Amino acid sequence: MNSLQILSFVGFTLLVAVITWWKVRKTDTGSQQGYFLAGRSL
Repeated sequence: MNSLQILSFVGFTLLVAVITWWKVRKTDTGSQQGYFLAGRSL
C-alpha cells in the first residue's frame, strides 16, 4: 500500500470519529433509558 492510501484511510476514519463525537456529545448516557434509547432520540 502506498502512503496516500494509508493517509486517506486514517483521515477519513478521524473525520467520521469527530462527526460522531460531535453529534453524540450531549446525549444522556447516565441512565439505562438514556443509554439504550439514546436519550429518546431514536
